[in-house]
Amino acid sequence: FSSPPCLDPPLILTMAKFDEKRARNEVRKLLAGIDLKSTSIGKLRAELEKAMGFKPGGLDPHKEMVQHILSSELSAHNSKAPAAPAADNAPAAKKARTKGPADGE
Repeated sequence: FSSPPCLDPPLILTMAKFDEKRARNEVRKLLAGIDLKSTSIGKLRAELEKAMGFKPGGLDPHKEMVQHILSSELSAHNSKAPAAPAADNAPAAKKARTKGPADGE
């Protein structure tokens, strides 16, 4: 009878622990200091990995939970963001046409 091979170092000690509450807090911090127009979900996930002490790809086993957290926190962040002035959302006004030589004057 042989004992199972030991992991050196034990796998459990080399993996950062996933904590949903901490992940939400870290995502909130990331969203507070980031330009959402110049980032992607992948970049946010990579920054979250760093902030939580995971190696690249370390959040892959928690992909669905991370996606849920990112989506809900992005929605909350966007609802807190100040609304753009109405003029920014309106189409540009047409330039008043002036009569000139091409108009027969």
